[in-house]
Amino acid sequence: MAQIPNFIIDNGTGSSVRADINDALMSLATLNSGATAPPNPVEWMLWLDTTQTMINIYMNDEWHPILQANVTSSFPTGTRMIFNQASPPTGWTLEESTSHSGTALRVVTGTGGGVGGTQEFLGWLTGHSHYAAVQTYAYTPGGGNRSVGYSGGVTTTPKYTDVVIGVKS
Repeated sequence: MAQIPNFIIDNGTGSSVRADINDALMSLATLNSGATAPPNPVEWMLWLDTTQTMINIYMNDEWHPILQANVTSSFPTGTRMIFNQASPPTGWTLEESTSHSGTALRVVTGTGGGVGGTQEFLGWLTGHSHYAAVQTYAYTPGGGNRSVGYSGGVTTTPKYTDVVIGVKS
């Protein structure tokens, strides 16, 4: 939390001017946060009231609340979310259920939360091959048609990224 008396940088030595500039920038970066309003406010100044977690703006010689900040959590306890990292962040616990391991994600336009299928995604996808036979014809003047063919398998190795499911604590 940083509040300064004003944003006027007085003349001084290099280190004291730099310290004043750093204090002013910190005050700006933290929205002049504190339990009481900053001294000597100017029109359009912002202040984060840390006792009420309210962002205020100074207009017409008074402070006006503009936004109630929810600093505890924007996700209710029990919310599930995927994370593309080794483990969920602080405040989240790893979903220990193995029922989601190896499953693909399906985006739906209706109601979410459903599950389906019985085979693990990558095991099913890489466990079989597709074969194609292609026959082409080329015409050579005076020589008639010649047949050139190809027959072979196609190996599929889809790209994927591992994610974990975290549950909001």
